[in-house]
Amino acid sequence: MFRRLAIVLFALSILSAQAIPAQAETNQTPTLITNVTGVAQVPCAQAWCGYWTVNSEGVVSPTGPYAPKLGGVSTQNYNAPIIGIAATNTGRGYWLVTANGDVIAFGDAEFYGSMYLKHLDAPIVGITPTWNDEGYWLVGKDGGVFAFGNARFLGREPLDSTVGIASLGYSGGYVIASKSGSAVVFQRGRTIYLQLEFSLNKPIVAVVADPATLTGFWLVAADGGVFALDGAPFIGTLAHRHLFHRIVSASATLDGRGLTMVDTSGSAFYIGTANPTA
Repeated sequence: MFRRLAIVLFALSILSAQAIPAQAETNQTPTLITNVTGVAQVPCAQAWCGYWTVNSEGVVSPTGPYAPKLGGVSTQNYNAPIIGIAATNTGRGYWLVTANGDVIAFGDAEFYGSMYLKHLDAPIVGITPTWNDEGYWLVGKDGGVFAFGNARFLGREPLDSTVGIASLGYSGGYVIASKSGSAVVFQRGRTIYLQLEFSLNKPIVAVVADPATLTGFWLVAADGGVFALDGAPFIGTLAHRHLFHRIVSASATLDGRGLTMVDTSGSAFYIGTANPTA
């Protein structure tokens, strides 16, 4: 009995250690950047560990105690703007993606391929990794989906002005969404079409998966409005606030109860457990 207890405690200690990334430079001051295009939360068992933002020029700014400074790129070398960032599940790396489909890996993120120098009917608008970081999906503005590594292609949908893609964790699926509020969930043996049944004040700019449900997700609008779908809980919104710049990206905390949103100026807004002062 004591031997079994010791084994269980040892296993739990390993899981806890893997859930918290190595602490970054203390009192780290974020680099002030504008023309922000993406944000990636550091996956962490604690309430808030930080995040990275990236702008169209490829400058990455880490914020928070567990967001390591891993670098960025110069878009002069890629002939296209950076349009997004996705973190590894360890919190020790990330991928950047360009509008022409190139993927650049940092830290413990691995490169599994890209659409660079390949024919695209529409520019790439998003990237999302598989649950174990051994692959990722890219999505185009026309709803085209491209799978790399252990990511499986489960389908595509010609949505009007697709804005992004989000991995549904261990389920192996993904969801894509459009600026009009329509979304399609692709999972093995399950394809669901969803549509917000009311008029939007501002277009949808991001789709964020709920890590806690493996099926639910949020649609985030340019005015900070948040819409919970397919089992995700409603955790708050910024729609009641006056924002000087439009929201362009959002990322969820590991517990699925918080969101970090960023606007084009680089300002961050927090909902739920994403609040660093909570």
